[in-house]
Amino acid sequence: MTGLRTGFGLGLMLLLAACGAEQQLTPKKGATLPVKPATSPTRPDSDQLLVAPQTVKPSRSDELLIRSQPRNDDRFDLPPH
Repeated sequence: MTGLRTGFGLGLMLLLAACGAEQQLTPKKGATLPVKPATSPTRPDSDQLLVAPQTVKPSRSDELLIRSQPRNDDRFDLPPH
C-alpha cells in the first residue's frame, strides 16, 4: 500500500511539474538585456539569446577513416604526478 501511495505521489508531482505556463521571456523590472555585441548590427532579443550559435554545437563530420596512420609523439602527453 505504501508503494502505491509513493508511486501516486511521484506521478502527481511529475504531472504538476510538466504543466508550466509558457510566456515570452522578459528581463526583470529595472534590468535590461545584455548590451549589443560589437559585431552585431542590432541588439539580440531574448529568443535570439536562447539559440546556441553554430560554434557551440558544430555539425557532425561524416568523414570516414580510410587509412590508419600512426600518431606522432606528443611531448606534452605526460604521465600524472
